[in-house]
Parts: sequence; structure tokens; C-alpha cells
Amino acid sequence: MKLAAALALILTAAPALAQDGAAERAFPNGISGTDLNRIVAEAMQARGMAGGPQIAANRSFPPCDHLPEMHPANSDWSLIRMSCDAPRPWVRHLRSTARGPRHIASTATRMQPSGPQVVTLSRSLKRGAVITGADIELAASSGGSDGLGAFSDPSDVIGRTLTANVGEGRILLARQLEQNWLITRDIPVEIGFRDSAVSVSMPGIALENGQLGELIEVRNTSSGRILRAIVAGPQKVQINAKTQ
Repeated sequence: MKLAAALALILTAAPALAQDGAAERAFPNGISGTDLNRIVAEAMQARGMAGGPQIAANRSFPPCDHLPEMHPANSDWSLIRMSCDAPRPWVRHLRSTARGPRHIASTATRMQPSGPQVVTLSRSLKRGAVITGADIELAASSGGSDGLGAFSDPSDVIGRTLTANVGEGRILLARQLEQNWLITRDIPVEIGFRDSAVSVSMPGIALENGQLGELIEVRNTSSGRILRAIVAGPQKVQINAKTQ
């Protein structure tokens, strides 16, 4: 008799355990704010999100026969869309303090300058500083217009005085240094033009002073036409088609 009673107890208790397990995933009497805080926090942690929901403990939500589904209502999970299909469909939106994992760009994927070598400062200098060999180094430039007026030869800047504060790693430009005219007004200059198909030069007259890399006006002696050209060296200027 005792054995029969024990078997009967085990057989009747098994369904109850199954029901208890199901009850952990179902909320027939609705979901409390406390329960929902736990559910949302666990769902966010499973997705690698820091932070948590902003739900008052005394707030209540409708019944649901399963764990509510949760998705971001925007890209950063600061607003969560929670939905339930049964016993009656419903949707709620919840605020959260979500913080996604910080993304750090790999140095291997960063674009590195690949332009010509130009003079840069190896340390920050203030206006009035006289440049020495220890203050500069050569570094690749981007090859764009930002390097207009840059120097490729360190000897062109050593001993010259800065007219502006320049930070470490910055390209040193002619306009940041005391005036050192390579071309002065009214002197003859050689005007050069080069592209992939042709290279020509013509005589001209400078109409204004110019430092290395600066745009100045020159007059073509043959045609009389006034052009804008870049100072390329002593008594030499280079035509840039985009400036005409």
C-alpha cells in the first residue's frame, strides 16, 4: 500500500512540475514592472548591451502566454519595442539606458597618407620661434590642396621664423613663415605648364611678389594674357589649369 501511494504521488506531481516550468515563460495574470525589468535586462545582456530598462516597479503590462519579443525601435536600443502574440496581441515601447559595445577602428584599416614627402613639425612651436633641424621631419602628405605651399627640402625652412603657432605633426607651409620671396614683382619668370600629353614653357613677367607654393599673377610676354600661377622656385611658376 505504501509503495502504491508513493507511485501515485509521483505520477500526479509530474504534470504540476511541467506546469511550473511553463509558468516561468508565461504570464497569465499580466507582467509586473519588476518582472519586466528583469526580462528586458536579461535580453539586453544576451545581445551584449550595457544599461537597462526604465520601468517603474509598480507598472503592469497585459498577460502574455510567452516571453515578450524585444527589438530595438531605433539603432541604439534607447527605445525598445516589446510585443506579445497571445492571448491577445499587444505592443509597448520602453525607454532604456542602453549602451552598445564601443567600436574602435583598427589602425590597419585607417587610410594612411600616400602623397609626396613634405616637411612637418616634430613638436609644437609658437609664433616667433626660429626653426632648427630638430624641430622638423619629413612625412607623407595626402597629395591634396592642403599641401599647397609645403616644403620638400628641410633646408628651405631651417633658420626661418614662424609667423603663427603650428602644432606637432602639421605640414609646414610658406604662409606660416617670415616672408622669403622667391619671386618679386616686375622680374622675368619662366611660366611652365604640364599635363599628361604636353609640357611647355613660355616667358612672362611677375605682377606681384610670391613665396614658394603661393598663387600669383603673371603676364605672358608673348600674348599679353594675365595668368594665375603657382610659385615653383626662383623665377619659376607653374600653371594650374583649375586656377585659370
